[in-house]
Order: sequence, then C-alpha cells, then structure tokens
Amino acid sequence: MVASPHQALTRLIGPGRTLLTEPGHVMLHASRPGWDVHSLETRGTLSGGGTVHVLAGGVFPDSVISAVDAGVDHAWITSSLLNLLIDEDIDCLAGLRTIFTGGEKLSAPHVAKFLERHPHTTLINGYGPVESCVFATTHTVTSADLDDIPIGRPVSGTTIALVTQGDVPADLLGGQPGDTGEIWLGGTGPATGYVNAPDSDDRFVTAGPEGQRWYRTGDQAWLAPDGSYRFRGRLDRQVKIRGARVQPEELEAQATSILGVSCRAEPVPGRWSGYDRPALFIGPGITTSPTEVRQALASALPKHLVPDVVVCVPTLPVTANGKVDSHTLLEALASSGEAQPCRS
Repeated sequence: MVASPHQALTRLIGPGRTLLTEPGHVMLHASRPGWDVHSLETRGTLSGGGTVHVLAGGVFPDSVISAVDAGVDHAWITSSLLNLLIDEDIDCLAGLRTIFTGGEKLSAPHVAKFLERHPHTTLINGYGPVESCVFATTHTVTSADLDDIPIGRPVSGTTIALVTQGDVPADLLGGQPGDTGEIWLGGTGPATGYVNAPDSDDRFVTAGPEGQRWYRTGDQAWLAPDGSYRFRGRLDRQVKIRGARVQPEELEAQATSILGVSCRAEPVPGRWSGYDRPALFIGPGITTSPTEVRQALASALPKHLVPDVVVCVPTLPVTANGKVDSHTLLEALASSGEAQPCRS
C-alpha cells in the first residue's frame, strides 16, 4: 500500500488538466476503495461538480447499458475488461463520451474495432503506477496510433526522465527523441512511500541538480519523435494480470517454501496483448495434485498471485546460458491443454 499526498491527485484536476469535470458529467464508480482509480472516479469527479454513479455489481454489458441509461457518460475501464466488453457486446459502450483505460498494454485489434464502432467517444490511454496516483501520462487514442499505441505525454505536475539502467545522469534530462530507458517519475505525483514497508522505499530516490525526488518505475519506454512515450516492457519480470501487479518471484518463493521442490512461475501471454493468467510449473519430486497446490497457495498468497494453472514437468528446461527456458515451458503449456494431475 502506498501513501499518496493530496497534491498527487489535485495535480490532475482543473481546466486544461486530465480530469476536467463539471456539472452534468456523470462518472461510473466501480473500483475498490483501496485502488487509486477510486480517487479518479470519486474525488476527481465531485471536486469539479460532476456526479458519481455507483455501480452495485460487476462491470458487465447489461450493467454498463443500465448505467448509461441512468446518465453515465464517463468511465474508467481497465484494458483487459474493455477487451472483454468489446468482444461480448461492443454496443454496450454506446453513449459514453469519454473512456479512460490502461493498466495493461492496449490491444490494437480491440481498439481498432472500438474506434470504428464508436468514433464520437474519446478513448484515453492512461499510464501510471499506483506510486504516481492514477496517471503519469495520457494519450487520446486515434486510428493513426494502432501500430504502436502511445502511453502519451506527462500530465500536469509530472516530470519524466528516461534513465539507462545503471546510469544516473546528474541532470536527469527527460530524454531526446529516439531514446529508450527506464521511466523515472518526478513532480508532485509520487507517493511519500509505502505504508508499514520502509524496506521497499529504495525505489524512491533523490537525484538531479535540485535534489528532486523520483520514483523508479522499472518500466521502459521509448521517446518518439512526436514527443510521446511508447511502452517497451519491464526491467524485471513483473507484469500486470487482470489489472493487478504480479511478481513471479513472489509466487515462486512461496511455492518453493510450501512444496519443497524447484518451480517456475510464468505469466501466460493473452491472445491479443498483455498476460491473462499466472501459471506455475513444478519440477520433479512432488506427489501433490494441482488442485491441492492451488489450495495451499491460496491460503498464503493474495488472490491475484494464485496460479490459474499448475503443471508438473519432468524437469525445468534451461537455455544455453543456464537460465530457465520460459519459452519452452509456455510452448508445453499451449500444447498440453488443461493441466494434468501431478504424478510421482
């Protein structure tokens, strides 16, 4: 959990800023209170005189249609959920004036289908880890973006530096077109730290000529000639699945501790973009069934870290460099269908 100052949200609100709401605008509210998007949906709307429409159940086509009928014209919908709504009933999104999306890389085929069907709806791709409170960059998506959808430009009160791994320039320049590096976020958006987890604060650093405070995201970006940033992956193995951060190493450590055998956690790529589920591959030496493994992990891990599928393999394959061969494991999963019970 992060502690964000009030200015991290207020930097987004007001004329010419990301969250410009006014009387007559109605925002859909469906997020959990502990999520930073909750601030977008509630305080970001109410402070501008807009109205919040609380969704009682989940975000499904029928519930979106009912919300629009009740006056909702703005909504935050994570990219994976947006893909699902487009697949299930793209017309349920009719009537929305603005959709904020993000959380994971956007699917170009879904975006293309959406833009063609709803040309008068503004689709805003927002990038920003929770440590930067809702958004660090935004971009209004058009059909011209489909080859490489930008995460956009910095929002108000936010500065960006692209830093080559291991290199911390004294001046921390924002970068030149064509540069690729780790995204460092500065300005008034970064959190003050992590609640009850001071050992994790090493991602917040002080650097630059004026001793500015920065958050090291671990994300990589490329600065395009037009001044927009394009996401280029992670420096570590962290991914987002269904809008939640998944650290494969955390799942591996817990599984190894419980099972006492070597294992490997792999995010399974989605059909169009991003990842759709975590998978756990277990090496030889265990007789526990996949169902029992999942039950044991469910009692020790947050829900989003519990693997959707558990597969036992004769050995964990390695590359020529001696590292676990993720590609081979995922190929085996794709060809195996449903995971089979473990055998001794």
